[in-house]
Amino acid sequence: MAQICNLSNDYFSRLFLKVMGTRPVDYINRKRIESAQLMLITTNVPIESIALEAGIENFPYFNRLFKRYSSATPGEYRRLHRLIQF
Repeated sequence: MAQICNLSNDYFSRLFLKVMGTRPVDYINRKRIESAQLMLITTNVPIESIALEAGIENFPYFNRLFKRYSSATPGEYRRLHRLIQF
């Protein structure tokens, strides 16, 4: 993102934090987890596939990141928030 804006990584990160209230990596991770949350409650797609679709190839890392932002594992989240029963 910094390259697109023609800014240094450090300056872009500080500016992003000032405007958005969070670091770019945290913002991106939160959006990835939000996408995964939606897929978990609206599909029967396996959790491993959802991790890949959200852009996180390392499944254990996906689980840790998901729990950090959701306070539940992906499986727990799916069970607790399921909207559609298949």
